[in-house]
Amino acid sequence: MADCAAVKAQLCKTNLMRLGGAAAKAILDACKGAGIEVERRDCLQRCPQCNVAAIAIVDGMPVGAATGEELAEQIASLTP
Repeated sequence: MADCAAVKAQLCKTNLMRLGGAAAKAILDACKGAGIEVERRDCLQRCPQCNVAAIAIVDGMPVGAATGEELAEQIASLTP
């Protein structure tokens, strides 16, 4: 039986810096706790959203929230 492919999340480095240490840590911890593979990229090509919200691309699907903590909860809820 083949293993399921890992869920992958792309996070914008600039967005993480803008959100600040605690929020960025919450997002990274949520990904780690959910077994999500994280790739930090310089840009996700979603600058209008990035400047006003917390964003990620999880398995090709954009995910956004008003705060880093809310984004962390959304990312964690994407895995069983």
